[in-house]
Amino acid sequence: MVYFSSIEFLFRFLIVFLAVYYITPAKIKNYVLLLGSVILYSVGQPLYMMLMLASIALNYWLARKITVSKQKKNYLIIAIVFDVGSLVIFKYLGFVIDNINAIIGYETLPTITWALPLGISFYTFQMIAYMVDVYRGKFAAEKNIISFATFILMFPQFMQGPIVLYDEVKDELVSRKVRYKDI
Repeated sequence: MVYFSSIEFLFRFLIVFLAVYYITPAKIKNYVLLLGSVILYSVGQPLYMMLMLASIALNYWLARKITVSKQKKNYLIIAIVFDVGSLVIFKYLGFVIDNINAIIGYETLPTITWALPLGISFYTFQMIAYMVDVYRGKFAAEKNIISFATFILMFPQFMQGPIVLYDEVKDELVSRKVRYKDI
C-alpha cells in the first residue's frame, strides 16, 4: 500500500507525475491524471482496481441511461444498490458475520478477512451523489467516460477530501489552467 505521506509517494510518484502532467498538452491532461490515479491505486491494491473500474463503468452507463430514459428511478435504484452493496460487502460483511457468530456462540459462518479497498467509502458516496444529481436533473450525465473516471479517481481530490460534487468541478474537467503557484 502506498501512503500519500510516504517518501515513495512524495519523492517518486508525485514528482514524476507533476513533471509529466505539467508538460502535457491541455487536451490530454485528463488522460494523464486518470492514468496517474490508476497507477497510484493499482500499486496499493491492484485487485481492487478492477472493482473500482467496474463501479465507474456501471455508474457511467447507468447515469447515461438516467439522462435519456423514462425509467430514471429504476436506473438510480440499480446504481445505489450496487454501490451500497459493494460498500457493505467489503466494509461491513466481516463485522456482521463476526457478530452473528458471537450471538450464536460458536463460529458457524466463516470469518472473512480481507483488506478494505482503498477509498471505497469515498468513491462510493461520490458516485451516489453524482447519480442523485443526474436523476434530479441538476446536470446531464457526463458524456465522456474519461472525464467521469477522472472525476471519480482523481488522486489529488482523494488525498484532500471531502467529497467533491461533480458540478463543482465539471468545467475544470474540460478546461483548466495549471499555474506554478497552484502547484
